[in-house]
Amino acid sequence: MNNDARSKRRSCPICSHSRSVDHHDSRHDGWELKVCAKCEFVYLANPPGYEALIEDFAWEKTYTEERRRRFSDEPILRRWRPISNFIRFKVFKRNKLASLLKRFSGPGRILDVGCGNGRKLNNMLAKSQEPWGIEISKVLAEKANEVLSLRGGRCIQNDGLSGLSSVQDGFFDAIMMMSYLEHEINPRAVCEAANRCLRVGGHLIVKVPNHSSWNRRVRKKKWCGYRFPDHVNYFTPTSLTELLRDSGFNIVKFNWLDRLPTSDNMWVVAQRRHLA
Repeated sequence: MNNDARSKRRSCPICSHSRSVDHHDSRHDGWELKVCAKCEFVYLANPPGYEALIEDFAWEKTYTEERRRRFSDEPILRRWRPISNFIRFKVFKRNKLASLLKRFSGPGRILDVGCGNGRKLNNMLAKSQEPWGIEISKVLAEKANEVLSLRGGRCIQNDGLSGLSSVQDGFFDAIMMMSYLEHEINPRAVCEAANRCLRVGGHLIVKVPNHSSWNRRVRKKKWCGYRFPDHVNYFTPTSLTELLRDSGFNIVKFNWLDRLPTSDNMWVVAQRRHLA
């Protein structure tokens, strides 16, 4: 891997402390997984820069490569994946995001940070809701803009922080970050920007891998949540809660079902605090 694609070594993205130690699950592919010596947050110290994420490490490339690698290393996953998806989406008809959107968002502009091709957002929203997206990949952003513009919204092709910074205060009624914050080099700045872009009382819905899950403790380096180099932050329920509260949000939904230790993912709904 070309070192030019890596960003400069960063301090802890949560508390900005500069000292860290190696994480015991760290791979030695040149990517440095660290534990903050102050707040114990786990993060990649030398992640790819934003420019590398646009082309070299665009999601549509890394997802395909990672899936191929996992299926090659663990063939049982190839056989289990269709069964798992059938149980989740056909037997139990599970769509947690749709239910959260219905409960915590009303008419207005809904933003998906890291929206991919935009189809998932477009298909999920009510007619009274206007879909907007931010996507760093040029290929996916073009596809998303074609879809979202048909309903009055659009996709901003940029990294999350720059995209949010280009939007006026209180512009959105709700924001969703689905499997996004684990990719973001500057998670605190992004959450603070999202808070500014939300109307007062608006909701933020977040889904991230759960680094405290039992599966991670058992599978260690083979845990599905480890994806180097595009997963650069590894949240626990505590660190995710603290990040959102410090960024100006109140936690309104984060019960034990949203952060089960048996689940590889966790969900949280936060609300922009009312102005003093």
